Amino acid sequence: MVMMMLVSSFSPSWPRSFFLFVFLLVALFPPSLSKIHFSEIQDDDRPIVPLNQFGFTHNGRLELNVSKISLSNSNLDLSKVGLFLCTLDYWLHVLQQLEDGEIRCALQSDLVKSVYTFNSLNDKDSFNTRYNETLEMYV
Repeated sequence: MVMMMLVSSFSPSWPRSFFLFVFLLVALFPPSLSKIHFSEIQDDDRPIVPLNQFGFTHNGRLELNVSKISLSNSNLDLSKVGLFLCTLDYWLHVLQQLEDGEIRCALQSDLVKSVYTFNSLNDKDSFNTRYNETLEMYV
């Protein structure tokens, strides 16, 4: 009889403790989503090539692995060739800056976040970089 009382007094608190433990465990590991995207660009002479439109949070991280880079024009200013992030709203303003002649390259705009410029290649044909975003990008 004593044993039965201990079990019955223990059992109602066990589910609460278990659910509290599971809740705390889930709260410690916030959900995250990622996307792996593969693009191949060949013989493209556009001045700006949009690669992908995706959601990027204010505390997001972008990892780029770019390989087999070959540029047909060796007279390019490689500081004006690269990859950048920009919101759709800001992109419209960047296009206006280009049209108005305020800038000659999208990478020159203070509305974009440069992720990588090709002058950092140093005669290599690939690079890996990581870009961490902070809250001040689009404030």
